[in-house]
Parts: sequence; structure tokens; C-alpha cells
Amino acid sequence: MKRQIGRICSFLFAMLVLLAAPADALAAGGKTDRVTVDYRETEGWPAGPEISSEAACLIDLKSGAILYEKNASEMLYPASITKVLTALLIVENCDLDDTLTFSQNSVEDIEADGRSGLVAEGDQMTVRDCLYLLLLKSSNEAAYALAEYMSGSVDAFAEEMNQRAQELGAVNSHFANPHGLFDENHYTTAEDMARIYWGAVQNATFLEIDSTPRYSIAPTNTWPDGFGVEMLDQMLISSSEYYNEDVVAGKTGYIQKAQNTLVTYAVRADQELICVTMKAEARSQSYEDTEALLNYGFENFTLYPAAEQADTAALEAAAENELEGVESVTVDADSWILLPNDAPVDQVSTALQLDEPSEDGACTGQLVYTWQNQQIASVPVSVQANGGTVSESEGLENFRVQSQTEEGGGFLSGMEAWQLALLAAVVLVILALIVLFILRLWIQHQRRKRRRERRRKRERY
Repeated sequence: MKRQIGRICSFLFAMLVLLAAPADALAAGGKTDRVTVDYRETEGWPAGPEISSEAACLIDLKSGAILYEKNASEMLYPASITKVLTALLIVENCDLDDTLTFSQNSVEDIEADGRSGLVAEGDQMTVRDCLYLLLLKSSNEAAYALAEYMSGSVDAFAEEMNQRAQELGAVNSHFANPHGLFDENHYTTAEDMARIYWGAVQNATFLEIDSTPRYSIAPTNTWPDGFGVEMLDQMLISSSEYYNEDVVAGKTGYIQKAQNTLVTYAVRADQELICVTMKAEARSQSYEDTEALLNYGFENFTLYPAAEQADTAALEAAAENELEGVESVTVDADSWILLPNDAPVDQVSTALQLDEPSEDGACTGQLVYTWQNQQIASVPVSVQANGGTVSESEGLENFRVQSQTEEGGGFLSGMEAWQLALLAAVVLVILALIVLFILRLWIQHQRRKRRRERRRKRERY
């Protein structure tokens, strides 16, 4: 029941996000904006490998292309890959040279088989050392202590986690704690974790820590001479049979109900991949599945700089048909398009979409790339002109210019502003009532669950 409630809430939130988002936010993205384009069902798309993990997702960072998925929208327990989000929040919001003290709760409010045994109440450690302990050794006590340090409590930190996850595009997830130990209300999807890790590896501090094979922790009360920690992810350990020279960073996870989970960031030549595998029966399967997916991504696709594929002269001619006195058209130099190796790049078509120009003649827009009738990229374009407005005339062949105000269409087009506002208010009230109803059901379910647990304990003892 809880899982169903979570799905309904996530769906309602996602619908609100989609309704509120500007159109270009739904376009294909790239390395920094974490917006994906999914064209795996397109004719001619290379077949992916068979894997053992129940769910997986493979994303190319530079183009934003989802290259492979298996049950990527299924809500599953993440286990310790949760700590990726915990660490990202800390490096974004805290001074890593500060010192924190492990509280009684941070040590004892962890189930016995989830304790690392490396820290005790009263131990002091820098935030930086605590992050290494968190990401390399997967210390649950470190996760708890960092949450208390930043937000005062685990519950308050979980709220921060959920807010940040939404910002990263992980709209089908809910986090209840900073470590990933089992909680029915703590779940995510392979695609959501790919988006979270996408954001994390672009933080230089996070990446430095998460790519370190071994690290020495400074002395503490428990360890007067300090102690060393080694990365649990064997794909980063050169002496391991699972070592992969393409892998730059990663994080493992395991609890019984989640089984084995793994997030991986890998680089080969100019291509960067994020791979997530979830619910593998054995850790070895996580590594084997990840290696198969990384090889699939690196060996079957080619990246092309979007600016190099654009015909600047044709773009300027197309813009001249719509604007007065076009001086230059610039395609974003950091954008990429991705195609299967055997797909000729000259089969890609483009369409220019311009916004209304500003008073000084500057104009922005998007250059949309299409292959096999599927949009594969939407790249920012800037136009400098002497002035003028976007006209309704046709541009050159293979280009089109869209005004932001189009006539016709839909029952909303004839509404007055106050009518639209009233409609929006009614919709929000209805959604709020639905959420409250679901919340009430969830609370009742939790109460019944706790009563059952108490009965089981009494019967057991």
C-alpha cells in the first residue's frame, strides 16, 4: 500500500512540474542541465546487453541521451547509494574544515549490523574526513553525524534531501534518512539515481572524494594514531578482478531488501557515462552488469560537437528571413549530439526556433536536431541583430522559426486572466485534497503496521 501511495504522490508532483515548466526545459539537455532525451525505441538503435540486475539506467552526460534502461522507473530501495545525495548536500552547504562531534544518536541509533565500529560517541572528525568515511567506507554513523551537523536532525536533513532530489530531476524518489538503511518510505528509481549522480559528479569536491581509492583519517579518541579506509567499489581498486580503467568514481550499496546497488561514473575519450544498477543478487553481478553497460555505451555511439554540425551561413540566412539586420548566429560550443556509430551524421535534420528579440536586437533560441523523426538534441542559439521582430514567414528549407505567441488551439486560449487564475486555484485545491486523503491513508497504514510489529515482538519473545 505504501509503495502505491508513493507512486501516486510522485505522479501528481511530476504532473505539476511538467505543467509549470517552460517548453524549452523539456528539450534535450546536456552535461550541466541534467535534462535527458530518450530515443531508445528509434529504428536503428543498437540493442543493449542482457543483465541480471532488476533495474538499470545508462545516460550519456554530454548529450543527455538515455542509452539504455531496464525497469528504470521502478521504485526500489537504494541502500547506501543514498549517501551520494547526502555527500552532495554536505559539500554544497558546509565548510569541510569544520569539526563535528559524533553524538550518542549517531552511533547508537543505527541498527547493530549497520555500524562500522570505526567511531564512538564523542569522537571528533573534520567534515572532510567524515565525507571520506561516508563515501569510501560507507559508514552509516558518518551519514548520521553529517546530517545532524548540517540540519540538526535526521528528519530535517531528509527534508533537504528530498528538496535537492527534486531540483536534480529525481521526481519519483523519497528519502527518509541519510544512510539508506531500510525504511519503507525510502525509495528511488534507477533513472532518478542517474540524475542525482549526474549532478553529484559535476561537483569537483564530491568527485575528488568519490574517486579516491584509499584515504587516511586523522587521529580520533577511538583511533589515536588515525586509521585508513579503502574504497568499497572494486571497480576503482587496481588490484581487484573487477577493476575498470574507465571508471572514475562510484558508490556501492547493500541491504537485504534492496540487494546490491551501484552507481558509476566512467570516462573514455570524450564520452562520459553515468550507469546505475539496482537489485542485483550478488555484488559481482553489479560489477559485471555495469561493465557490460559501459562497454555498450562506449562502443556503440559517437558524440559530435553540435556547433560543428551547424551550417552557420544557412542559420544566418534563416534568421535574416525573420529578423532585421542579422549580424551573427552563435551555436552553444559546449553542446553535443549523440548517434549510433553507423548512423550518418548528415541524416540529422535541424530546425531553428527563435524567441522574440530584445530592444537591442539580441535574440535567443534553440537549434533542434532530429534523427529518425526523434528529437535528439536542443541546443542554445544566440542571434545578434540590429532590431526587428520575429515574423511569421517561412525560413530556409530545413529551418523553422517559432513565435512564442501562436494563434488558435484549445479551450484555454479564449479565457480571461481571472478565469485562468480561478481554474488554477480550483485544480490546486483538488490536488491538495487528494494529497491529504492519501496522507491520511498512509498514517492509518503506519499505525496498523506498528501494531503488527509490536504483536510480532511479543510473540517472538
